[in-house]
Amino acid sequence: MPKDSNKELLPILIIPGFMSSGLEIKESSTNPNWVNKRLWLNLGSLGLSAMYFGSAQRRSNKSSPVSRLDTGGMESEEEQQQANYKSGWLHHMMLNSTDLRSDPPGIKVRAIDGLEGVDYLTPGTFTNMVSYVFGPAIIALEKGGYNSTTTNLMASPYDWRLSPDELEKRDKYFTRTMGFVEKLYKDNQKPIILIGHSMGCKNAHYFLNFVERKKGRKWIDQHIHTYMPIGAPHLGAPKALRSTISGDKMSLDTFLNDEEALVLGRSFGSGPWLLPTDLPDGVPASCYIRPHGVLGVSFPNAVNTNPLVEKRETLNRPNRYQMQVIARGFHDDAEEKHMVRTPFHRIDADLGRDVVVFRDQMSFATHPKPLTGANLQFLLYEPGLAAAKKEKEKFNPLKCILCCLCFCFWPCVLVVRILKCLTCGIVRGATLAADAIVSTTGSGSTLAFSESIKVPKAVWKGQEVTIKVPMYHVDDYGAVERTLCCTYDVRPRTVDVFVKLKWHPFVNTKSFRRKCSSICQPSTNAPHLPVKRKGQDYHEFPGYDLMEREGLGYMLDFVKQAYDGDKLLPRSLSSVDPPPVNRVHAIYGINLPTEIGAIYKRQDTCLTENRLESLYTPDRRSHIDTKTGYIISAGVLMETPKTKQSVAKNRQVSGDGTVPYWSLQHCKTWDSRDRMVSVVELEKAEHRDILADSRFHAEVLRYSSQHAQMGTTYQYAEA
Repeated sequence: MPKDSNKELLPILIIPGFMSSGLEIKESSTNPNWVNKRLWLNLGSLGLSAMYFGSAQRRSNKSSPVSRLDTGGMESEEEQQQANYKSGWLHHMMLNSTDLRSDPPGIKVRAIDGLEGVDYLTPGTFTNMVSYVFGPAIIALEKGGYNSTTTNLMASPYDWRLSPDELEKRDKYFTRTMGFVEKLYKDNQKPIILIGHSMGCKNAHYFLNFVERKKGRKWIDQHIHTYMPIGAPHLGAPKALRSTISGDKMSLDTFLNDEEALVLGRSFGSGPWLLPTDLPDGVPASCYIRPHGVLGVSFPNAVNTNPLVEKRETLNRPNRYQMQVIARGFHDDAEEKHMVRTPFHRIDADLGRDVVVFRDQMSFATHPKPLTGANLQFLLYEPGLAAAKKEKEKFNPLKCILCCLCFCFWPCVLVVRILKCLTCGIVRGATLAADAIVSTTGSGSTLAFSESIKVPKAVWKGQEVTIKVPMYHVDDYGAVERTLCCTYDVRPRTVDVFVKLKWHPFVNTKSFRRKCSSICQPSTNAPHLPVKRKGQDYHEFPGYDLMEREGLGYMLDFVKQAYDGDKLLPRSLSSVDPPPVNRVHAIYGINLPTEIGAIYKRQDTCLTENRLESLYTPDRRSHIDTKTGYIISAGVLMETPKTKQSVAKNRQVSGDGTVPYWSLQHCKTWDSRDRMVSVVELEKAEHRDILADSRFHAEVLRYSSQHAQMGTTYQYAEA
């Protein structure tokens, strides 16, 4: 029983944040045995053991995408099973990439109802402490007089992957939340405290505008005493932009690779809700891009590998190949080497027995100015070890006779032969060692390679140029001894690969024809931060331009449709403007290093079918003078407790580790004669950890008890 069960308290409704509602599988055509099991978050579904989906509700406990392209590696049965489990989990977690709204065909995922959907993501004795959401707060509130088994403490979980308009359209979420509020009011005869955390504050703000449109302001004044945002990103969080560009593993770094995190994050329709629109005056830009050029490399023609493998037994011929390109001299350091590999591609039987097609689009970041000493080298890989690739040897009597004559009459040749064998043995040993190493990483062995090819000058002038690149079998290249004896094969095995090259210089212009509302748009008086890398300056860009350069046009279209087209304007009216409520009591943490932007560089990529890779990534070599009050960590720009905040009269303060201070404190601007705003700032309270912070629990209980005892003052609608 609660310790203070007789204490006068205002009822509470909780709206959790991003990734903070448990999700369960309602339908699954691919894995029927997963139905009614917890999907988010079940650590067993991503762990090193066999797949186990825990029950969605604890009362029931009593009874990359993984890339579809062939990696060429040798996987154990257990590893393959684990990969299949994770692939299935990702398939259920992702929304349809064509609309960012719907589940994949045959799959239905929904939020877990009630407080059990917001307390712990992975309920269990050993997992509660690492997966808590509102669990510690619920325990503290129950000790302070609340009782979750009655009706003065409820929660309204939601599918945090969806945009707000889809939440109402698909799940009737805001209509159902309105019903929860009415029930709390009816059962307690008191208006409620509406608590939101993180993105849940955006949902709560949207809900207030939704209700005002449906029921009118009188309904809000009667049923809702206070809106209490916790760690609210009122103006958004720049971290959301970096997550969209380069992926967010959602604290699952051990289980998700970069590609899986990118695919998953870009399928959520809720992502744009956290993107800032116009940055406040005096706030630095959120996007800095290192100037660069881009050299595109592609293979317009199929590659016939028959000359390289024709001597092999049929069973030893590869059925898949991989191309690697090595670039040198593309930056200030002429010796700096960059490598890009395609996935392994299977041979195209329709084109020929040993024909493979590389449809990949490679790109290399280059110096922003045309280069003269840049060169490329190409390597063709096959799966497995080179030693396992036996070749057919045809019996040739004449060759045997001549060989005997060589040994009988040409002793010098014998010496050469011995040295040749020793040399080949050393080379073969090194090859086997290299093959053994790469085989453990899921790669293969080198079959053929080219010499270094200098990039033609015409390419740096912007022309599209196709070059022919001879590739030599790894065992034949440089065999100068073949002229010493007739037993040597005088025909080195080679293939010609055609390569298309196209260079694009850096364009510094900003977009002027926008598809949607602003994204991380700096003000005209934004301070210029001295971000450097080896003396090279970076260019400031709005977030919109970065998304456009990243090729996220479909997401910009979605922002226009789902957010700008929503009558309740989730990114302005229901985020920035004051909510239609009488009281706002905000609680948030301060003075932790908090991301306000990122320093980006163009990375080398290989874009191919069924595979996603970000074009831009944080530049880990960038730096800034800490005297500015800002720091850069691994390419991420952060405000610190020494940062002067223009929105707070140059007070030195920073955010909660996730949301910048200028976004957290925005609610102060809502204070007016019609709306009382109060704020509690908790020193060093981290964005998520605040939910387990005893100071937060005490403040909620204090506020609820104090205002409940003022009873008659707040019978606003009935007075």
